[in-house]
Amino acid sequence: MGYPKALLPWEGTTLIRTVTDRLRPLFRRVLVVAQEGQDLGDLDVEVLADSRPEQGPLVGLATGLAASEAPWCFVVGCDMPFLRADVIDRMARGLDDSDILAPHLDGDIQTLHAFYSRACLPRATEVVDAGRRSLRALFDRCNVRALDATQLRDLDPGLLSLRDLDNVQDYQVAMQLTQQIPPGGSLVTPPVIAIVGPSDSGKTRVAVDLIRALVSEGFRITAVKHCHDGHQLDLPEKDTARLFEAGAAQMIASSPDKITSFSSTESDTPLEQIVASIGPGYDLVVAEGFKGSSVPKVLVMGKEPISPRPLNVIAVVGEDPAAEDVPCHTFDRLEGLARQVKELVQGGPARNAGASLVVDGVPIPLFGFATNVLAEVIKGVLRTLRGVPHDPQTIQLNLDMATLTEDRTER
Repeated sequence: MGYPKALLPWEGTTLIRTVTDRLRPLFRRVLVVAQEGQDLGDLDVEVLADSRPEQGPLVGLATGLAASEAPWCFVVGCDMPFLRADVIDRMARGLDDSDILAPHLDGDIQTLHAFYSRACLPRATEVVDAGRRSLRALFDRCNVRALDATQLRDLDPGLLSLRDLDNVQDYQVAMQLTQQIPPGGSLVTPPVIAIVGPSDSGKTRVAVDLIRALVSEGFRITAVKHCHDGHQLDLPEKDTARLFEAGAAQMIASSPDKITSFSSTESDTPLEQIVASIGPGYDLVVAEGFKGSSVPKVLVMGKEPISPRPLNVIAVVGEDPAAEDVPCHTFDRLEGLARQVKELVQGGPARNAGASLVVDGVPIPLFGFATNVLAEVIKGVLRTLRGVPHDPQTIQLNLDMATLTEDRTER
């Protein structure tokens, strides 16, 4: 980034101070491993010098494990400002006789935001002595328990707590996301459906028909397309293209009928990160592609079977998909798929039995996404108030809109 990540500004302090402040109430002892002499500001925690400077994160882990007396250590990066106590507690309750407990997302193990046992210390030293520096090299020598990160979505819908800020773009997106999170709450992202399948299988046809059907019923949809071989939305030599090619990190073209944004990226962006950056006001994200993501998927069958089969397939579309063990739909009868997706988005009566909304005596149905948004906002506000029970079981809120309107008018 050209600047120490630990000292980047974050909500009135620094990234490293944000991380340590979130960890201190959860653990008896918080250790920060850094280069000797590195200025990290006032942290109110113990700061240890790397036992072997500039040898990578594995040496930092070994230094921390050697200094700790606890049987397990929770290890995070200094650039993970969205840490959540409830997510960490959920993980801690799953500790067993393995050596490492780490979240698994999109086919990738999260080496940070993971628990490491002290049994890892001698193995980490062996790996470092062999000239290897990455945490993943340690995983090959340890008993690793991979926790499916989707099991944490009820606590952290956008899985922001697992996010680190690797580059300037990550930092800028994260700063924007802080504006969408209620005080003390978490970012609630819209549900996502990915349409996946081989090339020329008809994915776009399915996505288009699904979007049309849901929009006709009042849904606001965001569409995301994964382009393996790059894409070109602007014409070469046009003014917008010239501005972007001149080196602008982001280019926005605005006209009376639409607005288009271009951003440079250093690597392929995970679907979950794209969804987390989408603003409020959308009911569903329909993505085409992203077969390696963890979101629910509609598999469009081609002439050849797709291998390996994507995870979390909830429906299949094809000319003759009857042999599948999930709901099957044909290209000429996609209204059934639209009904299935609608039910998934709305969540069904059972999912929302814990929430109800009555406006002027009229019961209003709450779908899954609306329930999550209301719950997170209310929980966030409650955390700022005094006298609220530590673990409230029921919450009743009555708003007299006429009185509230009069108060605003008087002010």
